Amino acid sequence: MRLILLAILCMTLYAQPSPAVIHESWVHYEIELKGKTWPFDANTNNTETAYTDNYILLDTFINQDPKVAEYDLGQTLYSDISAADFKTQFLLKDAIPSYGEARGLSTQNLPDEKVWQHLIEKNAHDAGAHSWAFSAVASVEAYFNRAITDPADYVRLATQQIIDCVTDGKSPLDALLWIKQNGIDLRSTYTTKNCVPTTQEYKIQDIRLVKADKDQLKAALQFTPVTVCFDLTKFQQYINGVINQDCTDGTVNYCGLLLGYENDEWIIQTTLGQITKNQEIKTYWGVEGIVRFHADVAHCGVQKYAAFPMLKNEDIQSLKADFQNYKEQFQKVYATQEEEDQRFQIWAYAQMDNSELHYFGNTQFTDLTEAEFKQKYLITDFTLQLDKTFISDTILTADDDNIDWRTINIVSDVFDQGDCISSWAIASKNCLESYFRQQTSKYVKLSLQQVIDCSDQLDPLKGCLSGIPTDALKYIKSNGLHWESKYPYTGKAQACAQVEGLQLRPTNYLKLDSINAISQALKQRPAVVCFNASKLQSYTKGIITAQDCGGNTNNYCGLLVGKTPDYWIVQGSFGTTWGSEGYVHIAYGENCGIQSNAFTII
Repeated sequence: MRLILLAILCMTLYAQPSPAVIHESWVHYEIELKGKTWPFDANTNNTETAYTDNYILLDTFINQDPKVAEYDLGQTLYSDISAADFKTQFLLKDAIPSYGEARGLSTQNLPDEKVWQHLIEKNAHDAGAHSWAFSAVASVEAYFNRAITDPADYVRLATQQIIDCVTDGKSPLDALLWIKQNGIDLRSTYTTKNCVPTTQEYKIQDIRLVKADKDQLKAALQFTPVTVCFDLTKFQQYINGVINQDCTDGTVNYCGLLLGYENDEWIIQTTLGQITKNQEIKTYWGVEGIVRFHADVAHCGVQKYAAFPMLKNEDIQSLKADFQNYKEQFQKVYATQEEEDQRFQIWAYAQMDNSELHYFGNTQFTDLTEAEFKQKYLITDFTLQLDKTFISDTILTADDDNIDWRTINIVSDVFDQGDCISSWAIASKNCLESYFRQQTSKYVKLSLQQVIDCSDQLDPLKGCLSGIPTDALKYIKSNGLHWESKYPYTGKAQACAQVEGLQLRPTNYLKLDSINAISQALKQRPAVVCFNASKLQSYTKGIITAQDCGGNTNNYCGLLVGKTPDYWIVQGSFGTTWGSEGYVHIAYGENCGIQSNAFTII
């Protein structure tokens, strides 16, 4: 009996509103909010069913216990249309295509809040289902209005021109691209369809895509308001608060202008909720058309499709002074101002794109593109052809976890290959020097130039171009190498010189075909390893993992001088301003192709 009484009590605490109550509410809504006159016409009468459904949803939302939503629903301009009609009339009809890859923005010293409050256009013109067009045009308006002090002088541009002319438009990016190419007319002068703007004054120079990341979006807002898109499926009756849940995962169906953030909330302007009453525009959705999203609720989509207009390279101008320091540090002198501007752009975007990479820093190569770095400094992929393979029965113990041949002075100094693509030659020569220093306890310095010139006597120019590792080893084994003083380095490939005198040569080379073999060989002496260095032009610190190096293609060789339980220690050939004083640390194991073309000397 007690259970039955409890059930009855719970039912009386919350009962669904009666049809009479809902009907009376509907009548008041149509008269007071919509401005209709009683008795209603047929079109208005047809809205009661949708109003009833929305009233019940609203009542359920308000009375949910406990209430976890941080936003409020209430009566809006859309409380008397169905969810299907709201979707058809006001939400995007097509999925937004991918924007492509975005560059990073500097996220240093971001303020706790940033709101372009003065750029809000109160009661912005309703764009209906073309929110993608409004969002883009509003971002262009905001961009040009940033520096205008008097709101009376703000430019207002023709969203209708974008709707008319970008007939296949699906996203704000489509609209921005059209404005970049064609310009856009003022709202006041655009009266009939015209897809050739009468002014170029509001033509934008560039479009900046923003990475789908909270801090990146905050960084973008330091420049200007940003066009964004998000999910409004369940929010046709949104009136205020912060949307922190209830988005449809993976859905993006409305676009607005992101004006800023505060309290970790995105503040976004829309064109929803407008109605003209007594010759005055009123807004009955959100807070005068403004919606807020919690910045950490990623599934609402706010961060996914973000972009803003800008002047060319405007986003990197703050790095000019840092670039001057970079030029001085690495003694950079460019032939023309045009070249310097190009190198500044590459360098500056590298700072932004790679700011979160654990190994990134400035080197002499940071003002090059990845393609230029590979072409100018890395060799082409190869397969080392050796007759014999290293075999050892030595058992590795805990004492072998840490090896560093630099501590007993048999490792050659770090060398800078300069413009001669010769990592393969440097590593091979240094390996032989370490071998003889270990065997004789004497300082041995052999000729690098001889390796470069003589490895392929039919085509000696290869020595500073693509590299010929297999031929180099064959040549060294057959002929040996002179002392550096007998055959000095010139830094460029030339015909093989005939020099008399003693030449040191190895007995043989052995291929190291497993991680265990490399570790065992390293226990005896330094070895040569080759790996993928495509993405290491700005490596200055840290441990390189497989995901850092860009694959297993071998395009660079170095001298393996040691290891720890965590990483290999490899000497590079880019001088001491690259890497960790010229060395790179590659995660222990088969990473970056380090096992593919490794060898040792006997």
